[in-house]
Amino acid sequence: MPRSVAPVMVLLAFVAVSVPFVFAGCAGAENGETHGPVFVFDGSTSGSSDGGAVNDGNGNAPPNEASVTDAPGSDANERNGDDGSSSDAGASDASDGATANCTSPTVVLAGSGSTLVGAVSIGAGAFTTQSLTGSAVYGPALVASSNGFEALVAMNVDAGGGGALYGVGLSGTTWGSPAALGGSASAIDAPAIAALGTTLQGVYLDPGHLYFHAQFSGTSWDTGADPVQVGTAPQSFGPVRAAAAAASSTELVITYEGNDGHIYAQSWLTTGGWQTAVKIGDDTLATNTAPAIVALSGGTSDLLVVYALASTQATNYLNYALRTASTKTWSTPAATNGTAYTLYAPSLAPMSGGRAIVGWRGGNNLPYSMEFTPSPSPAWSVPVPMAASGNITSAPSLATGTCGNEAVAALATEGAVTISTYASGAWVTPTPITGISGASFAAIATSP
Repeated sequence: MPRSVAPVMVLLAFVAVSVPFVFAGCAGAENGETHGPVFVFDGSTSGSSDGGAVNDGNGNAPPNEASVTDAPGSDANERNGDDGSSSDAGASDASDGATANCTSPTVVLAGSGSTLVGAVSIGAGAFTTQSLTGSAVYGPALVASSNGFEALVAMNVDAGGGGALYGVGLSGTTWGSPAALGGSASAIDAPAIAALGTTLQGVYLDPGHLYFHAQFSGTSWDTGADPVQVGTAPQSFGPVRAAAAAASSTELVITYEGNDGHIYAQSWLTTGGWQTAVKIGDDTLATNTAPAIVALSGGTSDLLVVYALASTQATNYLNYALRTASTKTWSTPAATNGTAYTLYAPSLAPMSGGRAIVGWRGGNNLPYSMEFTPSPSPAWSVPVPMAASGNITSAPSLATGTCGNEAVAALATEGAVTISTYASGAWVTPTPITGISGASFAAIATSP
């Protein structure tokens, strides 16, 4: 049965347990590790940070504001840039030459509670798929590594109500067998990964609602038993099932919702371990919805965070904040665009010149995106639909584009996984990856 903790002014250090319990109390600590009023957790592990299906009929951009373009390269047979016409001279598209010579890989890992499938495309070639042992009870985390690509996947719901964490890698075009992290590494929603130098850093929330850190050092994952904790201060914890992660220089930065409903950022340094968490503004996040964070390349800001506001605060509109690279301080949160809202966790990918793109699942279950531009002053484009039809079951997964494209997206759409590329402010019509069916989640990653 649930365990209660009496209200105290300073929380004692917690240990991970496999039984549900209740946190009680309302006082936070000066060091920020308790993150405001302590939440009450009833032990339920149902649902996910992406929420349940909601179909309120509300889109995120009027149809006349944007369109999905069926451009050359928009179907599975046109990914080489050829529009299918025998009269194509080869120079009709500015990107034809670059596309033809492109060898950059695009990798997708998709699944559901009963399936797990990996897919890879080299350059503009067709995707090849490989069925893997196991399943994905939550969305996988996938990133390029020094040896290829590596993923963390929560599989096999355990006695504590979480999914045991497994690592699985791709070398060349072949996926390895998933390997358990071991120990008690178990997550109650999607883990997160960021590449930091030659290592990969992961973070997850366990069934005890405590944050843990895992590390991949080139050949295998450790046991994921490192607590997100500063010295002897209480271990970081929270009510939301997932965190987000990004890496900048020698620093891993994670963002998550604190017990007071506000957003926090916490750094892990290669030479100093975990640092005290910092609250980003005073916004209240949408219930059980994780923020998204990405490292920017170029400009005066090194990190961008985007999140959905609580319905009681601003009807689930998307807000954002930037971290100044020189001072490591966060800006006051601001609205992205007045028509950008979601009930679910968004996703982010970096683009050139300090730009980024955010994707989200709309209230009508269609995918939307908009572009961030840092100069001459931070600004967001009008939201555009990523697909004209097809209900998605999780947030779009985004990655930096290759082969002349600025971004690429994987969409889990009614069991299929569809791929779309983005350039010049428009998405091409998504096309399915042959060989993937029954998928609830999809993750995508690229490498130059």
